[in-house]
Amino acid sequence: MGSAWDRLQGLTESSVRHMQDDAAARFFRFILAPFHPHAREFFRSQRLPDNHIRSAATIAHLPYLSKHDLLPRPA
Repeated sequence: MGSAWDRLQGLTESSVRHMQDDAAARFFRFILAPFHPHAREFFRSQRLPDNHIRSAATIAHLPYLSKHDLLPRPA
C-alpha cells in the first residue's frame, strides 16, 4: 500500500477539484460562518444560507472576502 502522497498523485484533476470544493464548503459552513464575526454578519446581512459555499469557485463571487477580512482584529 502506498503513502498518502502516492495516492494523491494518482488522482485525476476533477477528483482533486472535488476534494478542494468539499474542503472549502466544510470550512465556510462549519468554521468560518458560525465563528467569525465578520463572516457571520455578512452571511446574515446578505441572507445567504450557511451552505451557500459549495465550491472554491463560489468564494470568488463573495464581495467582501480578502485575506485581511479573515485576520483577527485588535479589540
